[in-house]
Amino acid sequence: LLIFWLGAYNANTGSLAGWGLSEIVSYYLLLIIAGSFLITHREGDIAILDIQEGGLVSYLLKPFSYFWLHFFGELGWRLIQGVFAIAVFFVISVFFSNFITLTTSPITILLAIFIVILGYFISFAFKFLIGLSAFWVTDFWGIQQLSDVIILAFAGFIMPLTLFPLHVEQI
Repeated sequence: LLIFWLGAYNANTGSLAGWGLSEIVSYYLLLIIAGSFLITHREGDIAILDIQEGGLVSYLLKPFSYFWLHFFGELGWRLIQGVFAIAVFFVISVFFSNFITLTTSPITILLAIFIVILGYFISFAFKFLIGLSAFWVTDFWGIQQLSDVIILAFAGFIMPLTLFPLHVEQI
């Protein structure tokens, strides 16, 4: 997608709806980092292993919450993948520092970290509910794929939300 938007940027003679080249590159590189921290993948385990194959039975009498057990099980993977994404970002930023624009405001950085933490909670809870839909449907993959398409479209992965038409951007 970054190559596509760079082509669109070049076709529009150096501007894309007020976005410069460094903003486009920074947006997509930071989006990769955010996606590695935020996009959880527990719904398949919950739906297939725990509900359809009966693995949920082993959790019923344990003194731990089923939600928090999966939450912290996924958290380790998100942290590892996020750290790798940050490391790759710093390597790229060393070689292409003139294409990357970042803020240096400590308040903005702290608020961004806070938003990532809350975003992880929301993402996990949403995917957890998608996984629990296997209680009511025999094939939950359609629901899971529909949610992935909605996330790709409205989370800014395909294109920045500010480039959408105004009514779609407000949704």
